[in-house]
Amino acid sequence: MAQAVSGRIARSVLGGLAVGLCVLAVGCGSHKKKSLAPTSDGVLIQAPKSEIQKNFPNATIQVVNAQHNIYKIDVELKQIKEKMPEAVAEENKVIQVEDPLFNDKQDQEIAKNSNIREIIQQIQCMRGPVSPTADISYVSGGEFLVLNNVRAGSSPITLTGQNSNSGAASGAGWLDLLNPQPAPATANPLNYHWIVEAPPGSTTQLYSNELSYTLNPDRNGGYTVMLLVQDQVTKVCDLTGVSVGATVDIGYAGPQFTWSVPRDFEKFFHLPVVQADRAWATSDGEDTVVAVIDSGMNYNHPDLANALYINTREIANNGFDDDGNGLIDDVHGYDFAFGDNYPFDDESHGTHVAGLIAGTQSGVAPGAKILPIKAIFPTGSATMASVVSSILYATQMKVDIINMSLGGEGETSALVKGALEEARKAGILVVVASGNSGKNVDVTPFFMNEKDGEHVLAVGATNEQGQLTDYSNFGVRNVGIAAPGGTDTKPVLSTFSYYEYGAYVGYPGTSMASPIVAGVAALVKSVNKGLTGVELKAILKNSAVQLPGLTATIQNGRFVNAARAVEAASHIQTLAKK
Repeated sequence: MAQAVSGRIARSVLGGLAVGLCVLAVGCGSHKKKSLAPTSDGVLIQAPKSEIQKNFPNATIQVVNAQHNIYKIDVELKQIKEKMPEAVAEENKVIQVEDPLFNDKQDQEIAKNSNIREIIQQIQCMRGPVSPTADISYVSGGEFLVLNNVRAGSSPITLTGQNSNSGAASGAGWLDLLNPQPAPATANPLNYHWIVEAPPGSTTQLYSNELSYTLNPDRNGGYTVMLLVQDQVTKVCDLTGVSVGATVDIGYAGPQFTWSVPRDFEKFFHLPVVQADRAWATSDGEDTVVAVIDSGMNYNHPDLANALYINTREIANNGFDDDGNGLIDDVHGYDFAFGDNYPFDDESHGTHVAGLIAGTQSGVAPGAKILPIKAIFPTGSATMASVVSSILYATQMKVDIINMSLGGEGETSALVKGALEEARKAGILVVVASGNSGKNVDVTPFFMNEKDGEHVLAVGATNEQGQLTDYSNFGVRNVGIAAPGGTDTKPVLSTFSYYEYGAYVGYPGTSMASPIVAGVAALVKSVNKGLTGVELKAILKNSAVQLPGLTATIQNGRFVNAARAVEAASHIQTLAKK
């Protein structure tokens, strides 16, 4: 995860790229502009709309899920608690998905970002008892549509460092990586250095040394804009950052691709490791539907175009809700981040996850179909509203399995628990990533995991030798099984949303381990369609192999095994026929 409702984190809701716009937690301070770091977007309330209107006649009320009486309202949570104490209400928190290439060690993040490292070395950043304070303010340009997200091709966005100042107390801990020499503490004029990470193909300017910087979001994806300020005399530095996401609506081009290259098990090492290749003699996941609640999916990728679920009850582009589910033209899934029927992946995490489930080359269950449900913005963040809506939609669409490579530290919210319970009642297995904080979730509360439902299966990540990775969360009570998650040196290879620059990319993380297990679940469900989510979870656990190296970290040391799971399901099916 990344760390809050989310790649590595699985995508975690509050991790790697820290919450909101603070890019590197150690380099971020409380001085950052609140307007550029939203932590919530209104309040969610579950109550009859008439009651909400009666108590808050002047409030703006937005529908989250009318069937379950869930709404978003622009009043303070404490006011709801005072006037409607019986209602379920909570902040519509922004949850940050962790970047799958990074973990929570900020020094390592900087080490992997060659642009930042190059500038730090070039300008010879020093350490001092007193450092400058880097501060980014939004000045003008493209409107932030939703939580710092814009449309690709929108007006340029101007950011400025003019509120940065010198002489602030700071440890500049992120400089530990470079072992800089101490510098005297003085207050002098500052130099400004803007370093930008942009999506593939973007022509935006990647470096500037001006007071202000203008970002041109010309490609879909996330733009990480970092400001490095340096005292002109002492050379002491400070660093902060902001994330801007650009989205784009792209339709499904249809299954016009063919992909006949034989699978390379050396590259896609996760397949033989979980014995998926042996399971395919019995099942390829045909007639199963897996909902991927994530950043969407590039359904035009050659490896995924044939795996897209088609909602035949809906007529495409006629502007009507033909199937009566409350959504218009949701033929190929839905986007609950922006509220439209284009769940196209503008961040790439969801495409990678989907490819591990049903990709022609990288997928564990190449015969399964993917229902892409977009809950995550291109900045890597989600809201509680988008997550709850996504779970309820997947349940309404009667999918077989839900994969959620997202999560975060803290207790699972009441509304998320309620949505998960609806999935349980519908017989759906929910597979979730355990998280990438390297923590014991039996001790440190983390959502989501096994405690959130008997149908919820939390997955830890191993390296290619079957050992738990240093980033993977663990817990002998709350993490039920493990699967390959990869490492920085040998990541898990799967589909890349920007496939014109390369069909595949390698990511490490529990975000990768989770869909591998979801793919195995699809193989099993294909053999025995009558299995409930609870029964499916039991088969996956009971058929797993026990690895001695996992017994202290994963429930009974379980490691998923596709061949044994499919065999177990086939045996149950045979007994049922007798």
